[in-house]
Amino acid sequence: MFQDLLKKYQIAIDEIIIDYNLIKNFSLILEQFQIKVIDILVVTDQNIYPQIKNLLPSNISSLILENPKPDEVNIANIITKSHNKKIIIAFGSGTINDLCKISSYRKDIPYIIFASAVSMNGYASKNASIITSGRKNSVLAHLPKAIYFDLDLLTNSPKRMIRAGIGDSICISTCRFDWLLSHLLLDSYYNEEAFDLIDDLYKKLLDYRGSINDKKFIILLAKILINSGIAMAISGGSYPASQAEHLISHYLEIKYPEIMENSLHGEQISVTVLTIAKMQEEFLNLSSFSLLQSNIDRNYFYQIFDEDLAEYFWSEFQNKIIDQNRKKKIMQKLNNFSKIKQKLGQNFYSYEMIRNISDNFNLKQSYIDINLNHKIYSEAIKNANLIRNRFTILDLFYNII
Repeated sequence: MFQDLLKKYQIAIDEIIIDYNLIKNFSLILEQFQIKVIDILVVTDQNIYPQIKNLLPSNISSLILENPKPDEVNIANIITKSHNKKIIIAFGSGTINDLCKISSYRKDIPYIIFASAVSMNGYASKNASIITSGRKNSVLAHLPKAIYFDLDLLTNSPKRMIRAGIGDSICISTCRFDWLLSHLLLDSYYNEEAFDLIDDLYKKLLDYRGSINDKKFIILLAKILINSGIAMAISGGSYPASQAEHLISHYLEIKYPEIMENSLHGEQISVTVLTIAKMQEEFLNLSSFSLLQSNIDRNYFYQIFDEDLAEYFWSEFQNKIIDQNRKKKIMQKLNNFSKIKQKLGQNFYSYEMIRNISDNFNLKQSYIDINLNHKIYSEAIKNANLIRNRFTILDLFYNII
């Protein structure tokens, strides 16, 4: 199913399989890769382990993490427990995948992931999201040796997890807009081919009507998430799957972690993507655009963040700040504003279209749905562009309003 893509783009994943009975055939998979049970560390959490323990060899080494966070403490634990092991096999979704990805990378051993939910798009990505020094960073690691989507497990996964996967998928249009915007105004790198991997699948998502626990839908969503990961791999970063909508989410996680830990990542994106789609639509509806120079300075960062974070984010922001020179260059590009809007609008999904997807799948839509108030959410929209050197519609927001 995915072998042609892996071969075409020279993606170093041995196989990606979506099927029934994959965990039941665990021993056959080990034989295929010539892996001995003694060389394996299984890593999972307290929710998944009861579902798989009777399907695994009785003498396999296991590490069951309790409500794990993607932090250095859990990474150190996995690295310690994998002493003398030659491979890590993960059973889980976002956090487990990221922890095993970065731990195995640091130990220079491979890892295999058995996805427990179609809840996020990081399975086939080289990047891992890890909390370091109080902030979540996307760090380069490596690809899994193999990815398995066991339909016995996935079709019985909680609907909340499936909806989170949908939420993390519907930002394709907003990501394309932001990345292309950066390319058109700043001449930054852009890879249209990354979106070719997802477009047809995204249209099927738009048209789908039925149960989200249905095998047909689980396979569709798994394909979208996997292809999104491949898109990131061939683009050298998270650009095709993480732009302004993710910056808002990351800002909230940094500033209000106790609130945000009660919502899933995909739930946050299903809210922020609507905000960004509306903002991008407002930009496309403008008849003309005059860029303002940024008045943000270093002191502003110290008003918002702790000292270490303030210094780090200021160093990031300086790379894209709209000073006098950059304003001049951008305004030269904007001389043909109608042509830029035409290019941005070619593959744009309107706010209404994305809202229809959200309605169809009963996704989170309002900041209230993820336990926020208007003041906090407005703050996040205003300041989210400060935390990363990634130029998006948020960097033009104060010009639009």
